[in-house]
Amino acid sequence: MARPTISGERRLRALLQALEGAQRVLVLTHNNPDPDGLSSALALQKVIAARTDLRVEIGYGGIIGRTENQAMVENLRIDLIHFNLLDKDSFDAYALVDTQPGTGNNSLPEGTVPRIVIDHHPIRRLTRKALFHDVRHDLGATATMMSEYVEAAGIKVDATLATALFYGIKSETQNLVRSVTRKDLRAYLRYFALADRSMIGRIEHAPVSRNYFEMLARAIRGARLHDGVAVARMGRASPDMVAECADLFLRLDEARWALCMGRFHRALFLSLRTKEEGADAGVMIQKVVGRDGSAGGHGLMAGGMVPLPCASLGTAKPEDEMVTRFLKLLHVKERVGEPLVRSSRGRGVTLPVLASGS
Repeated sequence: MARPTISGERRLRALLQALEGAQRVLVLTHNNPDPDGLSSALALQKVIAARTDLRVEIGYGGIIGRTENQAMVENLRIDLIHFNLLDKDSFDAYALVDTQPGTGNNSLPEGTVPRIVIDHHPIRRLTRKALFHDVRHDLGATATMMSEYVEAAGIKVDATLATALFYGIKSETQNLVRSVTRKDLRAYLRYFALADRSMIGRIEHAPVSRNYFEMLARAIRGARLHDGVAVARMGRASPDMVAECADLFLRLDEARWALCMGRFHRALFLSLRTKEEGADAGVMIQKVVGRDGSAGGHGLMAGGMVPLPCASLGTAKPEDEMVTRFLKLLHVKERVGEPLVRSSRGRGVTLPVLASGS
């Protein structure tokens, strides 16, 4: 077991002090939780359970739509309950992981001040009201932060917890290529050595439905390129899929920014990615969304949500307004853009000749 740092022990003591007098704790992730949020919630549940006699449950809002995330919950047997099915009055303490009050991306009841906030995104004003907050936006994943609490609590890390934390860091940092620090690397390597490799494979390569490919095809057909800026209007799509497509379109060699938008449950969800070093996707998405919704993020990735219908947009289609604002902020004059995939209708398509054995 790794030796806990002094700062880790101090943070753990402060976290536990914030729970004094409580009896039942609800750990909340952001809505539509991803691997970083899921693994962090699981780790915090285990830390509190190991050092107190409190009842601790994990809740979430939205959906767990992405097949990898579903497979993670199923294979790791993460016991979590949808927020709408919980008896809110039975909890006297809330803890937020990988999200913060006022971001608009979690189900924290309005007016509720959480006792604990642990996150790796830029700190929000309301977060400072929490009895305990640990916000370090320089780290690549909240799971990295939670690894310190696990060590400080003296928890014996089994394959399940190790797999969860490893995959949380792996996913959030895109295999250590996005916003990585030495602490992220250290935690990644430690938990990789303890993780269940076959379980990781089942999560990463979870089977997908035909609907997945239909949404992907729709996103590709609806994508346009505006002078190095890829934009995709996906129509009806889950928030998970919107984020996945934003990651995909940023891989385009011509793209320096990628914005994807999809409608889900009377809201427009946006995911923003960039390759530009020094850019702040979190600030950019907040300017794009403005007062019409909520948004947040940092560095190279961010997301937002605009309720539909949005009265302030008047007769303008929300997707069109978001794109107009986005391109204007980037000083991109090419407003029409060109299709990402050119139609080959009426023309033959020449395929490359593959070498024998390919």
